[in-house]
Amino acid sequence: MKSLKVKKVILKSPHLRNLRKNLRIVLRLAINDEIRRLSKLNKLYLEKSRQGKQVPSQREREIQISRLSDKLMHLARRSSCITCNEPYCIFHKDRPGKSTWFEHRSTDLDLVWIPWYEKWVCLDCYDHYYKDMTLDDFIDSHGETFVIFDEDGSMERNLRQKFQESFVNK
Repeated sequence: MKSLKVKKVILKSPHLRNLRKNLRIVLRLAINDEIRRLSKLNKLYLEKSRQGKQVPSQREREIQISRLSDKLMHLARRSSCITCNEPYCIFHKDRPGKSTWFEHRSTDLDLVWIPWYEKWVCLDCYDHYYKDMTLDDFIDSHGETFVIFDEDGSMERNLRQKFQESFVNK
């Protein structure tokens, strides 16, 4: 999502909530199937490599498949709108017997887009972790990890300009 403002997606209609949940489940299943398919292909190329029967074009294809699989897993687990992407999700934390892994997280939650982290989180996590965060808090806690330089080499000024309207002003 390209928006630089926090966006809450809250559905009140039970029919729309059910449709959203089902679409998220289908999307998650499709992603998991594609990751499994790519993993099987990668294993075949790896086996050929071990036997010494791999030609250079097959090696390039193996690298390409590996990168695609990694990118798909990253997108599914880090920035997808299927479920909450907070590692320590408040909603799933106190659910006994429930795993916090991507495959087992609830798909019927209302989500919030956090532009400075580029991820979707549930309303509980937003209220707990991000709601009162100021731009100064974000820059202080992440300093050098977000390297965005202007022509004059100023990282902080660029971050301030980019996310100024997204944060709570304190």
